[in-house]
Amino acid sequence: MEPIQGRKGPRVDPQQLWHKRIEAGLSQAELARRTDMSRSLVSMVEKGAANFSVANLKRVADVLSCSIYDLMPEGAAPATIPDGEEPAA
Repeated sequence: MEPIQGRKGPRVDPQQLWHKRIEAGLSQAELARRTDMSRSLVSMVEKGAANFSVANLKRVADVLSCSIYDLMPEGAAPATIPDGEEPAA
């Protein structure tokens, strides 16, 4: 299993983020506005050039009505987050 930690935060699967955002009917700008982040950060994460912090990942998951694990690569194992727990916002 792959660890969930990437560069400066949990590793996000760019395609999963894009699919969940499109499924929710949101533009990058709207997702950024609803999560109080910059559109450029959302874009960089979707391109695989950056990662969200745990707190930001939780906010994104909440807005997209999914689990943080839905935004991570398939098979990602919680390395630092115990089973059944979500990171504190």
